[in-house]
Amino acid sequence: MKYYFILILLLSQLNICQSQSILSSTEFRSPPVSSHVHTWWHWISGNITKDGITRDLESMKKQGISQATILNVGGFVSAKVDVPQIKFNTPEWYEMFQFALKEAKRLGITIGVHNSDGWSTSGGPWISEEMSMKTYVWSKTYIQGESTVNIKLEQPQATNNYYRDYAVIAFPTEENANSFAKAKPEIYINNRNTAKLLFDGNPKSKITVQKGDIININFTSDFTTSKIALFPYLAFTWSNMAEFSSNFVLSSSIDGNSFSKITDLSFVGLNKSIELAFPETKAKFFRLECKNITESCPIGELELMNDNDIPSYSPQISNMQEKTVSVSALSESCFDKTVQTSNNGIPKNSVIDLTNYVSSDGVLNWRAPKKGNWCIIRFGYTTTGVLNAPATPEGLGLECDKMDS
Repeated sequence: MKYYFILILLLSQLNICQSQSILSSTEFRSPPVSSHVHTWWHWISGNITKDGITRDLESMKKQGISQATILNVGGFVSAKVDVPQIKFNTPEWYEMFQFALKEAKRLGITIGVHNSDGWSTSGGPWISEEMSMKTYVWSKTYIQGESTVNIKLEQPQATNNYYRDYAVIAFPTEENANSFAKAKPEIYINNRNTAKLLFDGNPKSKITVQKGDIININFTSDFTTSKIALFPYLAFTWSNMAEFSSNFVLSSSIDGNSFSKITDLSFVGLNKSIELAFPETKAKFFRLECKNITESCPIGELELMNDNDIPSYSPQISNMQEKTVSVSALSESCFDKTVQTSNNGIPKNSVIDLTNYVSSDGVLNWRAPKKGNWCIIRFGYTTTGVLNAPATPEGLGLECDKMDS
């Protein structure tokens, strides 16, 4: 017989008797319905027929299955199947669903159903960016105190062109923008301008690098550097993040045409700041060529610096991304107590709320009250861009905001 469904049995719920009494041989050979197997029932890639529904359910009944949860999924069948395609969330799909309920009732099987297409997350094409899961993003700007500033604050990166401002704050700091940020270079990946994404102090604003990609870093005048700081940022992958490796070749040029190799650069791991030293080099143009990589890698921060420079993203709390649930943690050790450093953090009473000093288009007009370096952070939020999966095209969409009642 030809089946148009794939039935995957998962012994996910075995209602085993919890009492200490010994089952009789009769009960063991013929368990009560409450102890029967529950299963996931995958409806794959729209290959759904009433005949297939009946045959699947009758087969389940013979195997002692008492409950089946329907999951409509896509992406598993590459060969064309000779049945009409039933698209998810259409009247035809609901007709099949109702038929399955009637057949299951006839056979004494309870039916459940996942709340969206696919099996991961809860979402679909009806979820707008405003209704989707969101994440904080930010940009940093340094100014000098005792002077009035009227500057356009860099808007943090937006996913799907969705961005909303939340707050702008300022605090005095001994730190200043490092030499790379002050030089304001232009960074291109495969000739596409990435603006300030790679040195905005926010690893969530990132570009994806693959084997063979070329990153060009162009300065307006000669720049001297002796180390590179990278922050490879990846929220989640099924692969082992600790074993993720990349190899680059760093080159420099005076005219932007003829490049000379400086060194090979290799790093292992994700979601941590990586600093690699190389011979001090003075040039106007630099190039990074990706020679090998475990898989496509989002680079969140990339800066060429001097020995005394500090990366734009340098939190004082260890494993900050893991502790804020921004990335998948490798182990429980990521949640150890805060590592104390010589920097005791920012005194709460030194933080000034500047939100009301910023126009709707992000222009700050303000006078810092005392001399020295001030750091301005523009906070906002955007959609995570996470989609439900593995979904059919008709059911694919953004994950709903589970933090919003």
